[in-house]
Amino acid sequence: MRTIMGLSLALCLLPAAAQAQVSSFNQASMLPQTDNNAQRYWADYPTRVQPVGYSTGAGGVPQTDNAALAAEATPGVADCGCSDTGCCLQCDKWFGSVAGLVLGRNNPNAFWTTYESNNNPNQVMNTVDSKADWNYGSEFRFGFWFDCGPLASSCCNARNGLEVVYFFVTPMDGFSSVRGDQFPAGTVSTTIDLQDPTTGSGQVEIGGTASGQYFDGATEQRIYRKDEVQDIELNFLHEQLRGTDAFHVTWFGGVRYFRFTEGLIYGSVGNGAEFGDNGGADEAYLNIHCTNNLFGPQIGLRADYALTERFGLYAAPVMGIFANQINTRSHLYTGNGLEGYDIHGQTENFSFLAQLDVGVNYQFTDHWRAFLGYRLIAATGIAMSDNQIPHYLAATDELAQPDVNGDLILHGGVAGLEFRY
Repeated sequence: MRTIMGLSLALCLLPAAAQAQVSSFNQASMLPQTDNNAQRYWADYPTRVQPVGYSTGAGGVPQTDNAALAAEATPGVADCGCSDTGCCLQCDKWFGSVAGLVLGRNNPNAFWTTYESNNNPNQVMNTVDSKADWNYGSEFRFGFWFDCGPLASSCCNARNGLEVVYFFVTPMDGFSSVRGDQFPAGTVSTTIDLQDPTTGSGQVEIGGTASGQYFDGATEQRIYRKDEVQDIELNFLHEQLRGTDAFHVTWFGGVRYFRFTEGLIYGSVGNGAEFGDNGGADEAYLNIHCTNNLFGPQIGLRADYALTERFGLYAAPVMGIFANQINTRSHLYTGNGLEGYDIHGQTENFSFLAQLDVGVNYQFTDHWRAFLGYRLIAATGIAMSDNQIPHYLAATDELAQPDVNGDLILHGGVAGLEFRY
């Protein structure tokens, strides 16, 4: 009975099997047939791009390419492929930028230095009058993404990298001056108390001469200022590759060294003389210099949003808490080299520093884009030269203990070119 049923089933399937061996060109064969239509499709259109994730296999039949499909599913990783270890090789391993900066700083605290002689209420010059001008600088950024190994992320999901950043601002100078002949009294005098009961003259002396000979009843008084900024960073990056093509975020953390130095010189020339006369013997200076060395950890992120295929927006906030090693120098001397005193101060402090960059960018090639933005840097716990000026010129103990409660704000424009290869 089973034999009869088996023969019957074979007879039923035989016509269908035979038909299956007939190609579209009605050629019976037991071998796979070539699909000439598929071959002609690609041969006749050599510039036609095949759909992503498919390749032409034997007989011209499209085959699934799983590696290409996986790359296409992750923005920014297409056509890179994976190594034998399963770790994705990113297309843009190296990156960097070169930019120009134009930065200025917030106004210092006003310390009144000068008044019209014999008219104390008429204060005529303070340290804000010598506020620093805006100046230019440069920034250099360079980094790379890890391909594989313990510092790389899982295949096609994210990647890790390192970057080094360095920027500086050329010295920001400030200057102010006031002359006695601008006022009825004909001279100007200092608001700083010059008394010193330990000297024969009863005043702080410079090379044996009472300081009042230079700073009271003066022909002219001047304030010079110079501010300098340098910064270097080493950051570890984590970029998330999944998400939309329009928006992605790169997180980073690392260490930063930020250096801010400020020099402030308050000078005065005795009545009847001018700056530069008599080899500088008639002029005296109080030169106060502060150096802030901030070093510590920071964290931040960079968010990019594509408005169009080429135009985009970016924002990059970063913040950190830093140890601030502070050095000051207060030097009182005459124009011809006579010494009053030269006092050095040193202290440590904690400072908070935050930075925000926002702007627009334009992708003009696959590997290059231009950017234009605004930068804001704010730091607390800074030693500023204006804050070190003593109310009593003889207060040398005070000069040896720097005041460190100043705040610094730098802001301005940044523009440059960024590359990725």
